[in-house]
Amino acid sequence: MCAAAVIALAVVAGCGGSSDAETDADAAPETVVAQPAPVFEPAAPGEQVRPGASTPPAVARAIRGPKVVMVAFLLRGAADDDAVREAVGAVRRSAVGGRGVAYFVYDVDAKPTFGDLPEVLGVTETPTVAVIGRDRALTNRWVGLVDAAILRQSVADAKSAPPAAAESPLPKGASG
Repeated sequence: MCAAAVIALAVVAGCGGSSDAETDADAAPETVVAQPAPVFEPAAPGEQVRPGASTPPAVARAIRGPKVVMVAFLLRGAADDDAVREAVGAVRRSAVGGRGVAYFVYDVDAKPTFGDLPEVLGVTETPTVAVIGRDRALTNRWVGLVDAAILRQSVADAKSAPPAAAESPLPKGASG
């Protein structure tokens, strides 16, 4: 009984074909449109910086915290990168940059430990330095040579921003 039903279904559905039916070779190829992968848009100056799924935990905590955050991507041995490394160190030792600032300096030649930070911050080359304010907004992003005086001013500007509101552990309206 079951075999008869399958054969009847095959005949009704057109299996076995007729001279009028197209064969697979004659059929028009199916057009498949590939959907582009979602593009991550890095924060632009003045926009909120949101850590990504693979942002190093210490950096993600710092961005969500009350301090100014400076992140530098450098290539050891390149003249401009070495000069920027010295500038970041000078800011770190200064009165403006000494307290209330979290520093993260990544050597891109070393074992990559920076996760998705290049995408989050829009880093495409070295040297790049990003300063994130207490309000979690990107204060500045420099690509290329930048000196300590400019970085100190950026840190001072970032410190003057009001701190961001604390993130609630529960969604608005949820009870715990």
